[in-house]
Amino acid sequence: MKLCLLRGTGLVVGFLLLVACVLLYQNNRSVALPDKADITSAYNKSVAWVIKNQADLLQDSNTVLWKFLYESALITKDPALKKLVQRYIDEQIHPRSPWRYYFDPYAAITIDPATMEHFPDYNLFMLYGLSCSPVLEVLPLIQKQLNDGFCFWSPIMSPCTTHQLMGVKFIQKRRCGTVAAANELEVDLLEDIQRQLSIDPRMGDVYIQRTMMLMLSRAHDHVKPVWIQRIMEHQLADGSWTNFGPLIAVGNDRFFGFSYWFLDIRELKANFHTTAQAIYLMALLMESYDGLN
Repeated sequence: MKLCLLRGTGLVVGFLLLVACVLLYQNNRSVALPDKADITSAYNKSVAWVIKNQADLLQDSNTVLWKFLYESALITKDPALKKLVQRYIDEQIHPRSPWRYYFDPYAAITIDPATMEHFPDYNLFMLYGLSCSPVLEVLPLIQKQLNDGFCFWSPIMSPCTTHQLMGVKFIQKRRCGTVAAANELEVDLLEDIQRQLSIDPRMGDVYIQRTMMLMLSRAHDHVKPVWIQRIMEHQLADGSWTNFGPLIAVGNDRFFGFSYWFLDIRELKANFHTTAQAIYLMALLMESYDGLN
């Protein structure tokens, strides 16, 4: 009995190792860069999905997603997307809200850390980068996030590193007082993100976010064409992306695959968070395509 149990366990472990090896190979193999026309088509389809579903999406309070769409519209000069983002700003962001900094880096808005104690760490770091607020700069939480060990607790699965890099990019763009430290930190974060993409083949929100941040940082040499190809292959028929990495179809339009943290069985449903980042990635790819070859 014990021998059978050991053999069964060995077979399961062996199978899982085989699957892991296949996934890692698929995620790092050498392929040609997708054609720019295909990238443009993926972008157009995804923006069409956003425009079609704007009534629901305008209720989403995640301002960072609208920042991604805002930057995408600036790159592509997309009038429909620009108009929609402006509508979100007008309807959803109070004139005195600190989130105005996402769209107007020189907004004269008073920042009171006492009112932001409930903010996630990365939101506070991004807001500092957008505003260069001296009040935020001296906070221990901001100083900690200028350290390359801040995300040590989750080196692979979490988006902590990419969130940290977003704050760094804002600091660099505004030339805040900590820009020298941010420049040094960026080098380490880019290495971490490239490593994460190489060893974590699970498709979804974090995978797309990592690729997006490499492109935003103009780390073109770190971006493998296969990562772009895989992301484009996972675009749904309606133009959106889902925060789920399907592996095997199990029937009734359901798939076995990777959810955010675990294996799961579910349908492939559109996800705005994932789609907004994919749109920004496609816009960045269109802008820098010649530099990728």
